[in-house]
Amino acid sequence: MTNLTQDRRLVFYDAENIPYRPVRHGSSGRSVFKIKPKGSSNRADDAIHVEDWLEVARAMLIKGLAARCEPLPRGQVNYLKFGAQKLVRYELDPELAQALGIPNHGVVGDVSTLISRQAIETAMDAYDKFREDSSHSDIFGNFGVPRDYWVRSTRERENRVYPTKPINFYVNGNRASSGGWAGPNYSAAALHNAGFIIVGENDVPVDVPIEDFILDGSDRIRLCAMNYFIEPARERRESQVSIRAGDLAAAMGLKNAFPNICQTLGGKKFQKLAQVTSPTSTEPNPSSSTTFTYKLIFQAEADAVTDTTKAPVPSAVNLILYGPPGTGKTYRTAWEAVRLCLGEQIASGLKGNGQRSALMSVYRKLVSEGRIEFVTFHQSMSYEEFVEGLRPTTDTAESGSTDTGFRLEPAAGIFRRISERAEAACDTSLRSPAANGIGDKNLSRLFTVGTMPPVRDGTFRQVAQDIATRLAEENPAGFSLLQYRHALIQEGKETGVEPTGGWENHNMPQWASHPDQSWLIPSDPKDDSLDDDGGDNRMLAMDPESYVLIIDEINRANISKVFGELITLLEPDKRLGMDNEISLTLPYSKKPFGVPRNLHVVGTMNTADRSIALLDTALRRRFAFRELMPDPTVLSKDVEGVDLRRLLSTVNERIEYLFDREHQIGHAYFTGCQTRADIDSAMRDKVIPLLAEYFYEDWSKVAVVLGDSGQGPSRFLDAKQIAAPAGMTEDDFSGDKLRWTVKDRFDFSEFVG
Repeated sequence: MTNLTQDRRLVFYDAENIPYRPVRHGSSGRSVFKIKPKGSSNRADDAIHVEDWLEVARAMLIKGLAARCEPLPRGQVNYLKFGAQKLVRYELDPELAQALGIPNHGVVGDVSTLISRQAIETAMDAYDKFREDSSHSDIFGNFGVPRDYWVRSTRERENRVYPTKPINFYVNGNRASSGGWAGPNYSAAALHNAGFIIVGENDVPVDVPIEDFILDGSDRIRLCAMNYFIEPARERRESQVSIRAGDLAAAMGLKNAFPNICQTLGGKKFQKLAQVTSPTSTEPNPSSSTTFTYKLIFQAEADAVTDTTKAPVPSAVNLILYGPPGTGKTYRTAWEAVRLCLGEQIASGLKGNGQRSALMSVYRKLVSEGRIEFVTFHQSMSYEEFVEGLRPTTDTAESGSTDTGFRLEPAAGIFRRISERAEAACDTSLRSPAANGIGDKNLSRLFTVGTMPPVRDGTFRQVAQDIATRLAEENPAGFSLLQYRHALIQEGKETGVEPTGGWENHNMPQWASHPDQSWLIPSDPKDDSLDDDGGDNRMLAMDPESYVLIIDEINRANISKVFGELITLLEPDKRLGMDNEISLTLPYSKKPFGVPRNLHVVGTMNTADRSIALLDTALRRRFAFRELMPDPTVLSKDVEGVDLRRLLSTVNERIEYLFDREHQIGHAYFTGCQTRADIDSAMRDKVIPLLAEYFYEDWSKVAVVLGDSGQGPSRFLDAKQIAAPAGMTEDDFSGDKLRWTVKDRFDFSEFVG
C-alpha cells in the first residue's frame, strides 16, 4: 500500500517502516519546504526555501541534503536526511522520478551506484559492433547524434570516444536515463563517477560541474589513474607501469593540481585500490614531471572500481603450519605474512614459484617497515628474550669515560616491540581529515559526557576520559571540542601521557563525539544536527595496518616458559579493542600490556621433532593448525630419466608403513634437482642421513625404505656379513650381523620415468 497522494509526492520510511514526509512551512507568508545546506546549523536563517516537490526530491535524493520532515500522520518535525541512519527507504511520484532519472522507489544505496570499468568497456565493444554492422541496433539505433558529451575509452581503439547516453543505457540494463549532469544516474555523471573521462567530440575533457553527487578530488584521481594506466598495463601483462603527474593531469583536464595528484599517487589508499606495491618516484616531487613507477601484481581482474580500503579488519589470526621436514613450511610463511598484511587479492597474485621474487620483494619491504618480524624458537628461548627482560647498562661520565658498575633496566623483546608498533598503528588510524580534527560546524557545539567504556589504566584513552569528566563537572552547560583539545594538549605536556604523534595531531575530540562512539554527546538533547554525517564530521574510514610475527620451529621451545602469562592475551577475543579485552602488568617494566587486534602470529612446526598431540594444551587451543604434507606433483617426472614424483611417493609410502606419516620426506629436498648428480647429492647428504636418524641407526629398515631388501642388486646401500670375532660363536647372537655402507654410485632404475 502506498502513502503517496496528489499532495504528498515523496514519502520516506525508517527501519521500522514508519512513514515520513517533507513538511511545508508557512510563516514566511508562503508555503515552502526548508532544506538545510551542507555544513549549516538548524537555524531558520540558514535554510534554503523551495516550493515544489521536484526540488525537495532533488535535494534529498540526489544532493543528499536534509529537509524538515515529520512522521505520518503527525509528529515532531526534525531535519532528516535520506540514508543517515533514520530514513532508509523512499517512494516517489513516477512523474518526478522520470524527471530526476531515478527509480520511483528504492532503498539506501540504490540511487547512486558506481559502474565497473569492465561493464563500460563491454558496452563500448557492443557500440563498435553497431558501428560496423548495425548489431545491437535495437539498443543503439534509437539514439540520435550526440550533441555535448562523449566518454573516452580506457583501451586503445581506432576511435576512443563514445556518446555517453547509449553507453550508459547499455550498462544500466536498458533503463532510460537522461544525458548530462543533473543527477548521479544521468549519463555523463554516472560515467564520470565510475572513473571515466567525459570529453567533447574532439576528445578534449569538458568542464565538470560542482555538485555534491559529482566525484572529485583525490577519489577521482585514484579511479582515473587505475582505469587509464594501471588496468590497461595489467591487461597487457606488463611487469610495471609508470604514471607521470603531468600526463594524468592532461588526460583528466586538471589544472594546477600537481600537489594533489602526487600526494594521491604516492598514497597507500591508491595502492590498496589498484592492488599495486609502493611506488618509486622521481624528483622534484610534487611537479608535473614527477613520475611514479609501480610493480604490477597479477591476479584475476578486479572489475569493480569502488574503493576497497573500507573492508573490515579481519579478526586476529593465530596459525601454525605443521608437517614433516621439507614440506615448505618456512617457505610458506612469507606468503602468509604478505596475505595478512596486504590482503587476499594482492597475495593471490604472488602465488607460485614464478612469482617468488616478486613475493620476496614485497615481503622484504614489509620487514623494512617493521610490519613483519621473524624469530626462531630454540630450547634455550626464554620470556626475557621474547617479551621483556632486564639488561645491564652503564652510565657515561661527563668526561666521556664509563663509570664503574652497572644497573639493570627493562628491555623489550621482539614480541613486545611488534605489539607496540601494531598498537600505535591502531592509534594513528583515528586521524581526522581536518587539520585540527574538528570541523568548522562543530566549533560552536557544546558537549557533555556520554557513555564511557572501560579502558586500561595509565593509557592515553584513560587520560581522555578523565579530562572529559573534569570538563563536564567544571562546565555544567557543556564544553566545546576545542576546549577539550586544548585540555588534552596541556595534560599531555604535564604528564607525558600522549598517543603516538601527540595530542596536537590526534583525532580524539572528533572521534569521541561521533555517534558511533558517544563518549561525548550534545549537551542540548534537541540538537539533532549530528545526524548529518557529511563533510568534516566524518572520521577517516581507515583500518589499522596489520602486523605479523613469524615464529619458526615454535614447538622447539618451552611455550609456558617463553609466553608466560601472555598466552591468554593471544586469543582473538582477548585482544585490545575487543569485547573481552584483557591487559596485564609486565613484571619488569611494570607497564600495562595487551596484544592488539591487528597483530597476527604465524608459527611453523616440524612433526618429526614433536607430534601435535604432545604440544602444550594452552597453545593448541589458541592456534589454528594447517597441515603441509609432501607434494610430489611439484617435482619433475623426468630429470635425466629419473621420475622424482615416483621416487618421493615410493619412499614415503614405505616410511609410513614402517614408522608413521609424520616422518615422511618433504618435496623440498628435491625441488632444486636439475640433474641426476643433484638427485644423487640430495639422497646421499640429506635423505639417507635423515632416514638413519628416523630409524635410530637401524640400517635394515633404512634399506627397506630405499628398496634394498636383499632381493636383487643393491641400489643405495651395500650390506656385508660380519664374521664372528675370534673367541665368539655365531650362536652367541641371534641373526646375521651386517656392515652397511652407502654406495659410491646409486642405481635409480626403480624410478626411471
